Amino acid sequence: MTENYEFNEDFNEFINDTGIQIKPGGRETLSLGDIYVFPDLDILSPGRLTGAGPRGGRISSSALVDAAAEGGGALICGPVDSGKTSLLKVLARRFLDTGLFPVYADGKALRVPLPEETSEFLLGKYSRQYTSESYGLIKGEPAERRILLLDNADRIRTGSAELGSFLLGLRDHFGAVILTAVNPPEFTDLPEGLSVFGVPEGYAVCGIAELGHALREELISKWTERGEAGDEKASAQRKDRLRGAVDMVLGRNLVPSYPVFVLTILHMADSEGPAGPSASSYGQYYEYLITKSLKDTAGRESLPFFIRFLSELAYRMFSRSSRWISEENIETLVGEVSADFADPPEGPGTVITALLESETLAGRESGYEFRHGYAYHYFAALYFSRNLHKEHVKEEVKSLSGRLDEEECANIMLFLTHLSADPFLLEQIARNVEYAAASEEPYRREEEEPYLDELIRELEKLIDKDRKLREIRAEYVPEAETHSRQPIGFRTNGADIRVRRRKEAAVFVSSRRSLFIDALLRISSGALTGQPAGGPYLVPREFGENIYALWSSALRRRKREADRVRKAAEGREGRVLESGGTGEELSYTTALYGLYMRIYMNAVRQLSLLTEAGAPEYTNTIPDELMRICAGLFRKDEAPGIDTISRFLEENRERRFAGELIRECALHRSRLFGGEDGYSKEIGKLLDSGEGK
Repeated sequence: MTENYEFNEDFNEFINDTGIQIKPGGRETLSLGDIYVFPDLDILSPGRLTGAGPRGGRISSSALVDAAAEGGGALICGPVDSGKTSLLKVLARRFLDTGLFPVYADGKALRVPLPEETSEFLLGKYSRQYTSESYGLIKGEPAERRILLLDNADRIRTGSAELGSFLLGLRDHFGAVILTAVNPPEFTDLPEGLSVFGVPEGYAVCGIAELGHALREELISKWTERGEAGDEKASAQRKDRLRGAVDMVLGRNLVPSYPVFVLTILHMADSEGPAGPSASSYGQYYEYLITKSLKDTAGRESLPFFIRFLSELAYRMFSRSSRWISEENIETLVGEVSADFADPPEGPGTVITALLESETLAGRESGYEFRHGYAYHYFAALYFSRNLHKEHVKEEVKSLSGRLDEEECANIMLFLTHLSADPFLLEQIARNVEYAAASEEPYRREEEEPYLDELIRELEKLIDKDRKLREIRAEYVPEAETHSRQPIGFRTNGADIRVRRRKEAAVFVSSRRSLFIDALLRISSGALTGQPAGGPYLVPREFGENIYALWSSALRRRKREADRVRKAAEGREGRVLESGGTGEELSYTTALYGLYMRIYMNAVRQLSLLTEAGAPEYTNTIPDELMRICAGLFRKDEAPGIDTISRFLEENRERRFAGELIRECALHRSRLFGGEDGYSKEIGKLLDSGEGK
């Protein structure tokens, strides 16, 4: 069916790109499909996905293939580096192989078209991703066979009304839509037709999960199958060694168990031999990928030249606000850098060839760009780290540290904290943390948890009475009741427009502030990682305390965003989220529980990585015992004792949400590390026996 439908060369290169520079056992670079393992999804709202229970469920993301073929849509949420873009790349290939026509769009670069221009705008995306012959055929195909893969949907810059109208209008152009986002899109007023998650009603809403031990084993098997050939015994020993390296790093809680980090650990373990990986921060893992690829291609002797050249190139791009450089300018830069080396590579052609072969640069439009964004950010940071003694560079770093809500600035600062322990840099970070923590309202349990306790009681009533959700639907929403879709657009009343614009501006400012705080927390983790106890630039204890204060305010901010969604959805609690006839229906009450629980789970996971990053004295800066217990559950060998958890539950029987959060963290731990020693089961027994109730 699909022999006449083909992606063009550029798009094939995009979907085959793993996004990182990896080679198992010295083999040629892999394509994404060679080693891809479909991650699990935590269901918040089922849509057409099966597998949901009374409080959601967990399924393989491969289920999206069949679900999309039946029509509908899905929103996949997950933090940075969780694998959302890779999932869309693999789905694009799967959909085309099954006779559907996917098209990819990135919300960060998306201009929302006017309604009358939408069809032409979307067809234009197809023309840039398919061969000309395929594009001509696709234009005549029905919309039901088209699928939109919209990445970074929460980064689309437009007003709430325009975004809502655009999302709702996609059903007229596609049979299915799959969106990804760090967090669900925000709206000042939730338009009719959108669910509490900011996407059209009927869409599945899921969170992308870290790879558990079973999926990691599958990934390790795929990696070893494509490594160096050897006898059966040697292959088994290599696999055991690689598994041990992965388990060691994840067990120390140094990085999350997302594919990008597992693959980097495998690559390091394969290359470093028995020593294995020793990196302990995001920056170190990415640095290894960059320098290893250059070293293998250009040679150890030429590495200083290439490092210097690339840092100068990245800074030049940064200064010009352009990721692209012409062939003429790159040749000029080669000559300038070569003048500082006694034995540089022979001519610009040799340099460019090596950078292309190492997959550091890629050719584009008679010029060049960094193939991967992280390489550009790394080398820009490297330039700053080597020139911090210059006043104009210090001023640029100050500017970067104040613009962490911008992705480029945040990523450069993340690498800079890894590359430099300069007191000036640490001072900028510490000031930002102190100021941000002081300017945000702290998280107060007595204000935030009562509603969550009540929400759980409502859910328990549904489960205890064994009332099926279809019966709830019959009770609360008569079959004859329909909800007309109201048009979304500009109101004619000028005062209404001004009010709406003020609301949108407030949401935009809040969203940018959240991005700033999230980036600052990631950067602070890098700063702590690089400052061991007794080191030359010891970070004061107050820094760790301020980080916790900032983390708690970030949790409060995320919960407040969910509170706005809840208020916008008032009156819908009894309604049921349709699931396309699968029978896996969830009420809005259950969906709200899933939304809040995911916010807390993501926050606790972030806290566990933050506190593990610092020296031992920084891990005791968590004053809230619940958060201390939950963060500790992600440490394989240093988890809180069963007696400690039992005492906490006994002393806090009225805190229903606290018990459920501990249960979820214990379940996550079990999936992450496996069911060794029955630790997670013991926690489950405590909760099921009535502790905390």
